Amino acid sequence: MAVSLVPEHLRKPELVFEMQSRSLVPDPDVKGLRAQLRSHMGVKRAWQPSFVFESEFDACKTRMEELEDDIDMPSLSGSARARLGSQILHWHDRIELLASAPGIDVDSLKWTREACVKLRTALESLAEVKSVKEKGSIFSESVPNGFLAAPLIPDHVSREPAPILANPTCLEPTPEGDGEYGRGLVPKFSCFGKLPHPLAAAFQNFPRVDGLDVNALVIFLREVFRLREFPGMTDETLMQMLASFCLKPLSERVVDCVRRGVPFDRFHAEVLEFFIPIRVMERLRVELLYRPQAPVETLSQFVGEIREVA
Repeated sequence: MAVSLVPEHLRKPELVFEMQSRSLVPDPDVKGLRAQLRSHMGVKRAWQPSFVFESEFDACKTRMEELEDDIDMPSLSGSARARLGSQILHWHDRIELLASAPGIDVDSLKWTREACVKLRTALESLAEVKSVKEKGSIFSESVPNGFLAAPLIPDHVSREPAPILANPTCLEPTPEGDGEYGRGLVPKFSCFGKLPHPLAAAFQNFPRVDGLDVNALVIFLREVFRLREFPGMTDETLMQMLASFCLKPLSERVVDCVRRGVPFDRFHAEVLEFFIPIRVMERLRVELLYRPQAPVETLSQFVGEIREVA
């Protein structure tokens, strides 16, 4: 499934269950729980003897009724879709785990199967990416199930740049027996392999973001625009390079745009629409201007100068 489990989209009781189902002691702090889940995401979950079937069944049934109301909403913003996707994925796996509880009765097992089918259908519908309007029509693409994305890494190494490697060898044609050059190729050492990559300085402090923090996303896009001004940089090359510095769910947007071959300007518009709410976007468009009034300047002159600058 294209929808990924993001720890920031889960509540504290849900994070505690994720840790307990992995036979781990939950951290008392929410931030610690999220960091704990990131580092143990690959640990397999199982039904624990400490779980009480009746209380867990009631919790799943109550949450399922709430999710059905959220799924029926006609339209959701990008951040709301990502949050809802993590919630549905958590409870889908949780209900599947409930179905594996020992001694489950037939009626409860039937309910878990029906609930899993509904949640899987909702996940498939959320995987469909609704793009922005282009030439008066809305086009949609489906996010592929198998794609490469940047792995989740701890916060203390989240800003570590991706390694840039240079090939120290090049290939040159080899002469054949008659003295002419043929198709054979042999490696030849190149002294240019020792030189630093031209983009090494730009990537030195390049941030890794997931798109969930608006401030971090704005800083990331600002650095991307600076990188775009590099001589010879094309939109296709830039988009492929960005995939190494993006975490889920932002990496899913990058991979989807690369597969569709959209230009960078279109990618920029889709990212803003997907991750930044409208009310935050309106605040970002407002620029504060501070200019004190001169002693010999009249109020009308002062207001006129401000309007000209604005």
